[in-house]
Amino acid sequence: MAHILIAEDDARIAEKIQALLASERHTTVVTRSGREGIERLQGGPFDLVITDLMMEQGTGLDVLEWSRANAPELPVLICSSYARSEALRPHLDGLRYRIVKKPFQADEFLGIVAELLGPPKGERRP
Repeated sequence: MAHILIAEDDARIAEKIQALLASERHTTVVTRSGREGIERLQGGPFDLVITDLMMEQGTGLDVLEWSRANAPELPVLICSSYARSEALRPHLDGLRYRIVKKPFQADEFLGIVAELLGPPKGERRP
């Protein structure tokens, strides 16, 4: 079970993500802006950050920059209709990340989350 921050301003998408993660027994905190996401990250700890890019009051890029400067070991899943790794490269340098485009399939999304989180604590990697 992981503790995951979701920074997503679309309530419908945030609820979908939250339900998918709950089905895997993860706990979540949902924020509606990049600024609020950063405030919650500062209070941490989290095992994963899922962020949209286009949000009012602080964007997902702000979340990426904060993560890169303050928690580079924290994996990030960018969930956006506009995400392109080439354009984001300066903001992603040094981070462990994946990008999933909206709309996404549940199994694809959960597979990426599992990959970023790695094996459950206490299990050895092969």
